[in-house]
Amino acid sequence: MSTPVLMVTAEQALVEVEGQFQLVSGLPVVDSARRCIGVVVKSDRVRASHGSKTKIADVMTSPAITLSCDKTVTDAAALMLRKKIHRLPIVNQDNQVIGIVTRDDVLRALEAMLKF
Repeated sequence: MSTPVLMVTAEQALVEVEGQFQLVSGLPVVDSARRCIGVVVKSDRVRASHGSKTKIADVMTSPAITLSCDKTVTDAAALMLRKKIHRLPIVNQDNQVIGIVTRDDVLRALEAMLKF
């Protein structure tokens, strides 16, 4: 999993997070306690009815599909395949985002497992 994780809030406007999409293709959306409430991805900008002034809450996918930190790479891969998603916020027991796993992370980990 990648840490630290870039996160946004539902109240933010797309214009406020545009720069982050140059670094990553998707971001967990969190509340004030860092609990994951959704995910916003680059392609969500297409649905922005007010352009870059649109609030994240209006375009994010919610509820977020997350994975608890005690799960394995295989669990992450299976969930990503089943749900057809490219990233998974990793959460602790309080549903707070502590990291993120991307498709590339999973593939690298599986490749490393095959080398043994």
